[in-house]
Parts: sequence; structure tokens; C-alpha cells
Amino acid sequence: MIVGNLEGIIAKKKSGWASQNHRGDIFKDLKELTKNLNIDWLLCMSNNHSGDFGYCKFKHTWDLAIENEIEIFGPRKRPCFPDGAYLNQKNDKFSEFLSKINIVSGTMWRNHSKTCNYISLYEWKNSYFNEKKFNILYPHWHYENEDYVREGIQENCSELMKYGDDSYEKKPWDLVFGHHPHVPQAITNIESESDEIPNKLLAYSGGNFTSGVWRDKHNHGLIMKCEIGTWIKDANRLAVGEVQWSYIRNKFNRWKFWRKNRTKEIIIDIEQNNKKSYFIIRKRILYGVYISLLIALILAVILLFFNFQIDIGRIFINLGVFQIIFLVYIAIMFKRRRYRKINNNIGLKKEVFSNSSLPSSARNIE
Repeated sequence: MIVGNLEGIIAKKKSGWASQNHRGDIFKDLKELTKNLNIDWLLCMSNNHSGDFGYCKFKHTWDLAIENEIEIFGPRKRPCFPDGAYLNQKNDKFSEFLSKINIVSGTMWRNHSKTCNYISLYEWKNSYFNEKKFNILYPHWHYENEDYVREGIQENCSELMKYGDDSYEKKPWDLVFGHHPHVPQAITNIESESDEIPNKLLAYSGGNFTSGVWRDKHNHGLIMKCEIGTWIKDANRLAVGEVQWSYIRNKFNRWKFWRKNRTKEIIIDIEQNNKKSYFIIRKRILYGVYISLLIALILAVILLFFNFQIDIGRIFINLGVFQIIFLVYIAIMFKRRRYRKINNNIGLKKEVFSNSSLPSSARNIE
């Protein structure tokens, strides 16, 4: 089964500048990717774009997914997966295994918080926790376009995996895979403090698998394959087994004149896999700062050459503004690099960054 986040709604046109819509045949495209494989799709519809077009379009997208045999979770009426209807319909060995797993979704963010009351929220996650099952949290959380995870978020996530986020309700999650930042973030093995509890797996953000936005920052992500099976030390308990993952990126021809002729190809990012961590300098922004300074200098020279009575002070004030913008940008970049050191201080495994498999803690892998 492939689990992903459907960030957007099936609609022909945008309803606003921040709305996110998809083509109607996106589900057919997904099924085409796995037509020769015995793999089911499970998509989350609990995110900040779920309410961009109202409930009618939301329900239409849900129904269209069902027509194309794609499972949906994340609506308020179906916050977790699998449910009884799915298990009764399948009734096979795989569904028997899935009956031991509980996948929960919830969003921290809503673009339309007053009207979008039909999706599950992150703050409700404990009410969907099932103590008798292997609990997977698939949250829409934290902040966009941050390559490195904030220190406070790292501490909260560690607590979430070890003890749960409520001192009165001990509900620690077994596996967490986050989305919303749109860039891939660290994957880490949360080591147990007791021999009676298996290690946990935490992926802060998977980035983007693919996107209709034709900008570099929205075309990087990671894919992760996680095996779940019976724990070595307790045959009645499930645990995370071998984990394999890879960075991916979208390769596309941005120079096509007509948008409809543009094509994308999702490829394994071998170059990024060979690095110990993920960091992409926003070269285009940096180039934009340099170009702005160059244009300002050229204009100053031209004006001085043709007219010596110009306001020299105003020109240098403008240059100063550009310099301030440049320094702010550099400060942001250094702040993001600081998170790299913080990540390394909380016990991220070296083999995780080098794209090796995590140590297997499960025995009988399903």
C-alpha cells in the first residue's frame, strides 16, 4: 500500500490566489503508475487546502477517488484507516494484517478555519489512538519551506513518540510521517528507553512527491518504504522493521511555451542521496539580489552620465535598501544551517543520512 497526501481538490479553476486544485484525471494517472503491481493507494485529505473550494468540491473529490478505487482518509467522517467497511470488503490476508494497524491523520492548519469543519484536526489525534493496535500518525504539521527542523519541534516530537503529548493520557505513537513543509526533512530512529518497548520511526517531512507548481522548491521530496512485522522480543506486538528511503526530484522542461505541453518526470535523486543531509541553497533568490544590485548600479551610472543634477543621495539610499534585503536573506540562510547542528545533536543516525537501512527490530515481516 502506498500512502500519500493529496494537497488540493479536484476543480477546473482556482478559487483564490492561495487555492490548490488538481486535474480530474489525477487519480487515473496514479493508478497507471502501479497498474502492473498489486498495490493499493491511500491518500490523506486532511490538510490546509482541503477547504479551498467548499464541502461540495471536497465531497466530489472524495467520491471521484472511490470511483477510481483509491482509498481516502482524513475527512472528519473517516479520520483513520482502515475502518470496518474496508476490512469487510477486502477480507484477505493483507486486510487481516491491516486490522492490526491504525493510521491517523489530522491537520494543524486550515486556510478556511471558519467553514472547513469537515476534516480531522491534529488536536483530535489522541481520540483516534487505539491502544490495541500499531498506531501510525500521518500529520499535516509545522512550517513550510524549512529545511531543518526547529529545536522546539524536535523536542515535542521526541516526547510524542516516547510518552505521548498528554501527561494524563500515555499514548505514544509507533511511527510518525509528517507533511506540509514541502521540503524533505530528517528521518530518525527514536530509541526506546526500555527493553520492553521497540524503537520508533519518525520522519518529520516527506517534502513533495510531485506538484503542479513549476518552481524548484516544490519539486523535491523523499519516498520511504517501511516494513512492519512481529517484534523480535514480543510475538504479540508489531514493530518497525527494515526502512529504505531515497530522495526524489521532478525533472521537467520549463522552457515549453505552452503550459499544457510541459511534462514532468519523477526520478531518484542520486546526487542528493550521496550527501549526508538535505540542503538546497535558494540560488535563484541569491541571483535575484545580485541582479537587483547590478541594475541599480547601472541605472546610477547612466543617470550620472546624462544628467549630473540627480539626487545622488536617493540613489545610494536605494542601494542601501537592496543591501539590507541581501543581509536579511543571508541571515535566514545561516539560521537554517544552524538547525543542521541541532539535528545532529539529538541522535540522528549517520546511516540514516547516508541512505542506508535502519536496523531491523521486527522478525516476521508482512
